[in-house]
Amino acid sequence: MEKKPNIIKGIGIIAVVVGHSHCPVYLHDIIYSFHMPLFFILSGFLFKEKYFNQKRTFLKKRIYSLYIPYVTWTIIFILLHNTFFHLGLINDLYGYDGKVNHLYSSSEIIIRALKSFLLIQGENFLGTFWFIRALFLGQIVFILFLNSTKKQLIFTPIIATLIFTRIILINHNIIPSSGVIIHQALFATFFISIGKLIKQHLPTIKTLSLCVLTIGFIFCGLTFNLSLNPEIQNCLLLPITGTIGFLLSYKISSLMEHHFIGNLFSLIGQKSFYIFALHFLMFKPISFLKIHLYNLDMSMLGSFPVIVEQNTFFWIAYSFAGIFLSILLSLVIDKIPLLNRDTKPIKFQNH
Repeated sequence: MEKKPNIIKGIGIIAVVVGHSHCPVYLHDIIYSFHMPLFFILSGFLFKEKYFNQKRTFLKKRIYSLYIPYVTWTIIFILLHNTFFHLGLINDLYGYDGKVNHLYSSSEIIIRALKSFLLIQGENFLGTFWFIRALFLGQIVFILFLNSTKKQLIFTPIIATLIFTRIILINHNIIPSSGVIIHQALFATFFISIGKLIKQHLPTIKTLSLCVLTIGFIFCGLTFNLSLNPEIQNCLLLPITGTIGFLLSYKISSLMEHHFIGNLFSLIGQKSFYIFALHFLMFKPISFLKIHLYNLDMSMLGSFPVIVEQNTFFWIAYSFAGIFLSILLSLVIDKIPLLNRDTKPIKFQNH
């Protein structure tokens, strides 16, 4: 069973990196229809019912495997921010998510580091760490408000109703669209609960046709432009596409499990945390290469996460670098006792 979850994580993290590489639109839309729900669903799928009666133990494990790595890596990247700026890896011409970069003052470094303990501070190079935060908060909500599997048939619709109601209120300007952390945590909780339900009905699910799942998955991915953003379309359709994506990944992992390609995907899955943390940084060597090949302005090295010009085939290079350079760097990081202890690959399964 250990290998199959790692293969699924491998599929998911490859999708994450490719989705950030400025890949073709059709591929981007398919990826965004399932890739983040897949990780949340896998977490619920691997949840062990013994923790309903061992909540304190569960919380300690989540703090160790999710909260501490989030804070540790965020502080490290905050401390490295000015170094990255001086190297030109980030600059005040290009930014991320509508915001450009600047040099941090000493006081700003301290404030940002303190905010990281409250899970309200991120860094550009850790743009995907919202997932670590959402997974942590989602699992906390799941374990605190659900006492048994029997109550899940009530719990899951309640969370879905809260998400839908919030989106309706936002769209009608009744409440502000701020509160992204709450929104992400609710979505994470919902998909974790979906994963638990899938595990309960696994014998039935195993009978589903791989062909039917593939056709349905591709159709949804190409027809709808989905994300976790607070929009009604996402609320209605993402549970469907996310669930189909997980089921398809589960089927594929079963086919891969006893082959070399399964070993490769399993390795990538085991290193998923490092790839989450490092792939934006590992894009930079490819951007540097592209600048020299096409005589681009060196300031474009600060483009985030990739240089979109001349990217017809370069998204493939970005994807390979984001995955395999991150894995190579992880071998060095594993030699650092503090980081090795606190940032082992995320244990979605709860021993």
